[in-house]
Amino acid sequence: MRPGHTIQQIERTPFAPSTNGSNGDVISEHSVVGRSQVPVTQQALERDLRKLGLEPGMDVLVHCSMSSLGWVCGGAQTVISALVNVVTPDGTIVMPAFTTWNTDPANWQDPPVPAEWHQSIREEMAPYIPQISPSRGVGRVAELFRSLPGVKRSMHPIVSVCAWGRLAHEITREHPLDCQFGERSPLGRLYELDGQVLSLGVRTNSTLHLSEHIGRWQGKRMQREGCSMLIDGQRRWVEFEDLASNDSDFIAIKDEFERDTEHTLYGRVGSADSRLVRVRAMVDYGAWWMEQHRNSGNSDMEQEAAG
Repeated sequence: MRPGHTIQQIERTPFAPSTNGSNGDVISEHSVVGRSQVPVTQQALERDLRKLGLEPGMDVLVHCSMSSLGWVCGGAQTVISALVNVVTPDGTIVMPAFTTWNTDPANWQDPPVPAEWHQSIREEMAPYIPQISPSRGVGRVAELFRSLPGVKRSMHPIVSVCAWGRLAHEITREHPLDCQFGERSPLGRLYELDGQVLSLGVRTNSTLHLSEHIGRWQGKRMQREGCSMLIDGQRRWVEFEDLASNDSDFIAIKDEFERDTEHTLYGRVGSADSRLVRVRAMVDYGAWWMEQHRNSGNSDMEQEAAG
């Protein structure tokens, strides 16, 4: 075996990674094989990540579309091992572990459920348990990552994040219920640390949620949310308020950020169009953009509020 840090060396205990369930990666393996010219190996991923600009010691938030990488020999396990080998234990790898199934059913839209189900769901929804609660919609790589021993997970019952490496505890230790993406969240700590965002085949950038908190734009409002939690060992339905988020303009912000600034590093990792960008640069630009455009009266956010 080549020297370096592998998943097995991280955890030092055997595990059986799941090969079932798309969890955000909806393209079939048959389709991925059909459009892949060569298998994507761990060595190739490491080479591409370094060429993109990823370095040892970086603190990096990773968003990954597994199917965009091409057919990866070893799947999600190989992707994580490559990231660990490049970043090393001197850095920190962070991934989302959202449990958006654990939210108030009154707010569900994709799909909605009948109103007469709402109370029953609130009374019976399984509570968030960081050690076992599965993520939803964040992809196979992030779902496997959160299950590895040695990976820390924040305590937020809806938008938790996981981290491994030098600053894993610092990044995940505090995640207030009413601060999902704000200054006191793990995103806020990545901003303070001047971390990086690595997007592998993913167009959006979730750090723009922090821009919503920092920016001063018209139409800001609070939204009531609920979730199931364990309190003193007992399941409870807990309600709280936080800033209502709207990601409908995030792609436009990212595209204009890339056009207007020189802060984005571009490259291909496997078959995926990939980007590496500083968190502070993206967040600060996003806050400025929202102040310019969400205050114009033409933003999707304001149109939804008016509707």
